[in-house]
Amino acid sequence: MPWLGLKEAGFTTHGERIDSVLNGTWTTSSELIAELGQVVLVARMECKPIDPATKALFKECMRQVRTVWPGFGFFSWLPF
Repeated sequence: MPWLGLKEAGFTTHGERIDSVLNGTWTTSSELIAELGQVVLVARMECKPIDPATKALFKECMRQVRTVWPGFGFFSWLPF
């Protein structure tokens, strides 16, 4: 549960957003995975520093997202 570590670290907004995505209603599972990947990418960029356990959960989450959406987030650091 990556959002629990975020809330404990003071990143409540990001934790609540992840919780919202996970408890939302989605048309397809791939839609859920894409939304989750997006909020995890934002949390990874904006929530610094985070503990190693939460960082590992984010990494695993993105591994799962990229199983469905190969290459997801690889260029998220570029300013479009």
